[in-house]
Amino acid sequence: MAARLWQTCEEAVRTTGAAVLVRLAKVEGSSPRENGAFMVMGADGRIEGSVGGGQLEYALLQLSRDILSSPQEKLVALREEGASKSGGSQACVQALQEMQGPAYVTRSFTLGPDTGQCCGGRIIALLQYFSAKEYSELVKLCVFEARGKFSASAVLHGGRIGPRECRPQLLCDNIELKSTSLVESFNSVDTPVFIWGAGHIGRFLSVLLAEVGFDVTLVDNRPDIFNGLHSSNPKNFHLKEPARAVGYLPSGGIALVMSHDHAIDLEVVHALLCRSDLFFVGLIGSKTKRARFLRRLRALGVLPAQLEKLVCPIGIAGLNSKQPKQIAVSVCAQLLQLSASQNCLKTGRTLQKI
Repeated sequence: MAARLWQTCEEAVRTTGAAVLVRLAKVEGSSPRENGAFMVMGADGRIEGSVGGGQLEYALLQLSRDILSSPQEKLVALREEGASKSGGSQACVQALQEMQGPAYVTRSFTLGPDTGQCCGGRIIALLQYFSAKEYSELVKLCVFEARGKFSASAVLHGGRIGPRECRPQLLCDNIELKSTSLVESFNSVDTPVFIWGAGHIGRFLSVLLAEVGFDVTLVDNRPDIFNGLHSSNPKNFHLKEPARAVGYLPSGGIALVMSHDHAIDLEVVHALLCRSDLFFVGLIGSKTKRARFLRRLRALGVLPAQLEKLVCPIGIAGLNSKQPKQIAVSVCAQLLQLSASQNCLKTGRTLQKI
């Protein structure tokens, strides 16, 4: 599962006492990461997430370290630096000391002149400092994040972000930073993927997919197949009758069938094709396997329109390797392409061909 912003920040504050959350609050032109990208640095120096690497990220990491090493002094200095341009230095410093909520500063970068990066775009980064005083606010945000999509709005005053007002919403990830307000929307719902078959391909593929933002469940009927898997691996589902797991795959989910037994594959695929609410149904195998499965599925009464949903072989075109890890990478790339296409349909953006 991809890192969740507030969960990552909460863990950093809980385990190290403080954290700096860095977000790209505004992106204009070409840049290494999109609007809303984030990274978190805990008081122990550990980093989660990325805002694009290179000199931009290096500069923001150094700012984060400076803030964590001496929060009050550095935040006041940064606020003074920004406020002095408008002649309001003393008032801002006093407000920063008196107001409640996470302190924040912004920094603007033009990627060519400021960082030497060739992207050429312009970025405004928002750095927020969370200490134990703001921990309850983080817990509240984690609760909303765990429920799925939500929006949060807050008033900005005196260098601090006021309490965020949260509500459920259906928008995509976004952040809008203004002079006196901050409005954010979060989509923490990862696309569910069920993989039938915890063999060489299934194991490696499950880890790959989890790392790039899918909510992965491995299904297998062999009692010892999950032995030795690291605890951070995706969810494991041991069932004597693997086809029963079809009913647990959420609507809009992705199904990948690659078990050790073709009879199990057929039973699972049959159950999957009887559902009309799944995003993708894939079966590992050759064109010959596809032809045989289609004949058997027709004999079981599966309708032509349902058979059209079956994707077999799976993976991106042009990669014909039979090595398990290369197959897994190919399938992962295919699902990323399909997910990007789906997101473009929802947002109206154009998908660029690679």
